[in-house]
Amino acid sequence: GGWIQISATALPRHSNEELRTLIQAAIDDVKRNGVMAEEIGRAKMKIIAGKMRSLELAATRADLMNEYEMMLGDPGYMPSDMARYRGVTPESVQDVARRLLPDDKRIELEIEPAAAPQKEASR
Repeated sequence: GGWIQISATALPRHSNEELRTLIQAAIDDVKRNGVMAEEIGRAKMKIIAGKMRSLELAATRADLMNEYEMMLGDPGYMPSDMARYRGVTPESVQDVARRLLPDDKRIELEIEPAAAPQKEASR
């Protein structure tokens, strides 16, 4: 199990619908054309470096080992976990997008800021 999450924030004067259209276009492009190897390389380095940096704290290492034990029955799963990330290819990303990002099965959450309160005119 798992999830794929896409988060985006519209600039002022742009609607959520505009943002949704752009996100859908990006998903469709990945399904059709895949992604570049350079994009995969940058993403891998960011994820792997982040994981490694997080292990600098003993408490974080303990939490991760507990999570691996609870979910997988193996507190030493870290090398295998890193291998999963290292094994990602442009083709595997395209395959996942095609299989796991259907247009008709998703949850969308839109949050719009409240309007600023109107100041009362001075008399």
